[in-house]
Amino acid sequence: MGIRLKKTVKFGPLNVNLSKSGLGFSVGTKKGYRFTWGATGRKRHTFFIPGTGLSYVKESGSATPTKETLPQSQSFFSWQRIGRLIGITAIIVILALYVLKQLGIEIDWQAVLSLVKETLLTTK
Repeated sequence: MGIRLKKTVKFGPLNVNLSKSGLGFSVGTKKGYRFTWGATGRKRHTFFIPGTGLSYVKESGSATPTKETLPQSQSFFSWQRIGRLIGITAIIVILALYVLKQLGIEIDWQAVLSLVKETLLTTK
């Protein structure tokens, strides 16, 4: 029987899980979906019906990749890297919005949108 260690810190819909294996993330709603990116690289999509105990889990990735499962040369712009970048960006945005909401700071989304439009138009 082994010793297990796990600590979860919650930031609204985002959970940061610290375990013996490393750092993992989980983000989702209470109404039917959660995505988990484990410390070992395993990804899990969980779809559930609240209050029923009924769920569907789809896992991907290997806990310990072997040489046979790793590609020989991985392009810098691979889909896996792009997916990770989008996931990490989403986690940072969700965390920042949660902190701002807790501090009572309102965001003027019209001003943000106009700034983005102005920036995109001037860079062309």
